[in-house]
Amino acid sequence: MTPSNIGKSHPNYGSFLGALALTACALATGCGEADLPDEAGGFEQQSQALTGTYDVGVIPSTDSCPSGSEKIVINMDDEDGSNENSAWGWQGAFVQTNNTKFVFCRVDGQKFKPLIRISANDNYAVLKLGTSCPAGSYGFWKYIDNEDHNNANSSSGTIAPNVVDGNTRLYFCLFTTVLDTTGVSSFPDLGFSYGVFGRDMYLGALDKGGLLTDDEDSNNHNSYGYTSVTQTDATRIITYGPNTEFYMTRVK
Repeated sequence: MTPSNIGKSHPNYGSFLGALALTACALATGCGEADLPDEAGGFEQQSQALTGTYDVGVIPSTDSCPSGSEKIVINMDDEDGSNENSAWGWQGAFVQTNNTKFVFCRVDGQKFKPLIRISANDNYAVLKLGTSCPAGSYGFWKYIDNEDHNNANSSSGTIAPNVVDGNTRLYFCLFTTVLDTTGVSSFPDLGFSYGVFGRDMYLGALDKGGLLTDDEDSNNHNSYGYTSVTQTDATRIITYGPNTEFYMTRVK
């Protein structure tokens, strides 16, 4: 497949847009994904097997999490034929070959705040691991159509509300920059080196990178769930289309 950013001239542009699930979720911080429709048009049933209401996952720099922080692993079986996976720069504990391994550490999402708007690129996202996104953030999800043949997707740890079966649905909390005093200029010290999802960030950025996952080629059903608040910023950090680009930034 080609990279996930497609233009209006692409022959499948209309079908990709049709798969994007827009919602009427209230334009308020902490908007829950219980309000976001799934790709079939219904509403995603959320699992309650969670540790903390506002828990989130950050990207550790090494393949381990400190005591008291649950390690979350999500393995995606990417496209087998003519695989075009690629990675660049900082990836933390993520591992990519012809498949992709995501590693997260569970932390208290209430420690995270929107950044002061110095750069328009300082919006960032973390993996949602609680029933609600922390105050100051907005929910969105990405459904990834993984390899159909002999699929080997797997996960470990309490991944809810994220779903890993033959495909993968990842939920995120997006923090957008603010101009008032609720914004901060740095990320919380969690006792270990970590990163977040962010693209071309300025505040707190110590290293930058990303990866492209080559998603299922045949009858691809990738889709996205976002609100009018998150659409532009979310899809810039984690893209839509037949493949998916993830942008990461190390902040501690």
